[in-house]
Amino acid sequence: MKFFYYDLIFLIVFCLALAIFLIKNKKNIKIESKIFVLYRTKIGLKLINFVGIKYTKLLNVLSYIVIGAGYILMIVSLYLFYQLLEMFIKMPELVKLTKIPPIMPLIPYLPQMFKVDFLPPFYFTYWIISIAIIAIVHEFAHGIFARKYNVQVKSTGFGFLGPFLAAFVEPNEKQLAKKSKKEQLAVLSAGSFTNLIVGLIFIVITIFFFMLFYSAQGITFNTYAMSEIKLKDIQSIDKQIFNNPSINEIKIFLNKTIEPDLQIKVENKTVNLTKVIVNGKICFTTLNNLNTQIKELEKDSSLNITIFDDSPALRAGLSGPIKSINDIQIRSRQDLERELKKYKPGDKIIIESIENNNIVIYEILLAENPEKKGEVFLGIGFLETSSKGFFGGIVKSIIDISKRYKDPAVYYAPNSNSDLIIFIANLLWWIILINLSVAIINMLPLGIFDGGRVFFLTIWAITKSKKAAEKTFKFITYILLLVLLALMIIWWMFI
Repeated sequence: MKFFYYDLIFLIVFCLALAIFLIKNKKNIKIESKIFVLYRTKIGLKLINFVGIKYTKLLNVLSYIVIGAGYILMIVSLYLFYQLLEMFIKMPELVKLTKIPPIMPLIPYLPQMFKVDFLPPFYFTYWIISIAIIAIVHEFAHGIFARKYNVQVKSTGFGFLGPFLAAFVEPNEKQLAKKSKKEQLAVLSAGSFTNLIVGLIFIVITIFFFMLFYSAQGITFNTYAMSEIKLKDIQSIDKQIFNNPSINEIKIFLNKTIEPDLQIKVENKTVNLTKVIVNGKICFTTLNNLNTQIKELEKDSSLNITIFDDSPALRAGLSGPIKSINDIQIRSRQDLERELKKYKPGDKIIIESIENNNIVIYEILLAENPEKKGEVFLGIGFLETSSKGFFGGIVKSIIDISKRYKDPAVYYAPNSNSDLIIFIANLLWWIILINLSVAIINMLPLGIFDGGRVFFLTIWAITKSKKAAEKTFKFITYILLLVLLALMIIWWMFI
């Protein structure tokens, strides 16, 4: 929190310095379309000309990779766009958790403004460094490929759209329009391709940074012990007894006012749990979770229902990474299993967990494992995310690679100088996220993005008709804009 105030001071100083700079250099400022403020310079032109002309052969080979990557990124952008729409329609509860609107410029303090706790803080310092890296490499890539094809780059500079900062290079558009479609595609795709490469480079940097400055200091579980049951096996919910209940019976019951049977505190939030008896076994669930699963059962009656087992961890509301058990450090799942084997059912243990950078102590009475008599039962679980389809396979491959240096069940923390290390780690995280996001979003086939021109040129090349390309481009643009409008309306309804 202390850094937040330093960051605000830096923001104010930066804005004042920038205002003074622009006033002193107002001759080089030009306002376009009444909203764009552009400051043109010649900085970087020598480097752009040198690389574009010196490495022509290398860039010629690279151009095919750049164009191919551009099309792949366009497919990925449309796929993610479709997934976003599907999520908003089918899973409105996730929309509530996301909080951030689907159309929102990346501005400093965005996670803080919307109180989003699944993202690290986004300070102005992070924003200005990330934008500088992303914009410079993106625009220089456009300029280098333009020079490779003998297109003049007239100027470089930075611009403003309101308070939002951006960099630019200014190629001669008339010369670029006369080039072949393949050459134009290479110039247009170069920016996103470079952002993709920079994002991958920073992933490697982050891995080495993590290995040097972080170590295992606990384990992180992501669920309590659960069971999958059939609807017919439910004998009672709360105090209501059932005998081979139907979906409709459960729905009618859930519409009544039901008092919670168990209230627990999880990360300072109260969770209301309702008791469910299944084949004589006590379980618990939240009414929202049960309602959601009943709706899924209406679509597919063969599905199972997932509920929480009655466990010591659940009743205690155990949360946060487990740091120690009875003062014995826990650094892996193996440590946890080894330590729990020292005890028998009915023994009391003291668990230290880490919540919001504070140590929280839990006194827990261990139970007997319902599946293995004589063994202790704490009742925590480690769920792995499932991935389907082609892109799901890619995500799974990335997760599998990451497991080689970072176990998802282990809690890692800085070895020393934690504030500085966390600051750098968060900065690297944002640089990666924004680079990859820009690489993908910029290839969306909309007129304001490079992907719009790429799509237009592609349809033109396929149909051999400029008019057909223009009509197709307008059609896809209107469709995407209507979908974005629909997403905003859905977001507004559920937030």
